[in-house]
Parts: sequence; C-alpha cells; structure tokens
Amino acid sequence: YTTSFEISCLCIYTNTNIDNVLIDSKYYTSNSGSTIITLNKEYVDTLSIGKHTIKFAFNDGRETTTEFEVKEKEINNSNLENVTNPQTGDSITIHFILSIVSVLGIITFVIINNKKKIKY
Repeated sequence: YTTSFEISCLCIYTNTNIDNVLIDSKYYTSNSGSTIITLNKEYVDTLSIGKHTIKFAFNDGRETTTEFEVKEKEINNSNLENVTNPQTGDSITIHFILSIVSVLGIITFVIINNKKKIKY
C-alpha cells in the first residue's frame, strides 16, 4: 500500500523524516498546492508494524509532525469460502468393480463353455 499525507501550508516543503530518519526522495512523491506527500509501497513495506512519527520540514524553518500506524496485512478469507475440492479419483472404484465383474463373467463363460464341450 501507499500512504499519503496532506499539509496545508503556504511555505515550500523541503524534506521528510520518519522516526527521526531523513527519507530519501526516491521513496515518496510530493505535489504542490496543499502539499501532498505520498510514501511509495517499496518504502512502506520496509516499516515495522506499529506506530511511527513522520515530520515534514519547510524552507521557513517550520516543521509539522504527526503519527501513523502500520498494521499487519489482512488476509482475505472470503475467497476461501467459494473453493471447491478437485475431483480426486473417486470414480476409480466404479471402474475397478466393473473390471472385476467383467473378468468374472469371462471366466464363467469359459468354464461353462468347457463343460459343454466335455459332455459331447
């Protein structure tokens, strides 16, 4: 996920710190007007679970600070409810039984046929 912060200020934004560490500008985008800072997914994924302090600095020496929280990614279990089990070969039992019945039928036919030949 990305995370965005909007700052209403008529001054020029200069940098961002998270937990008192200066963040390289490659890890966020900034848009002017009301300053909007968006941390990219690559950087957000490196943050530990829990609360963090973010500080924005401006060219006139002012700073603004706020906290945000990184939470564990939720697993979407709704797709698991619609999962069906694959066919596992349960029909093999029917084929096996039919094969045995066929073999027994052939054996019975041969035995009956041989008995008829012996009597004549």
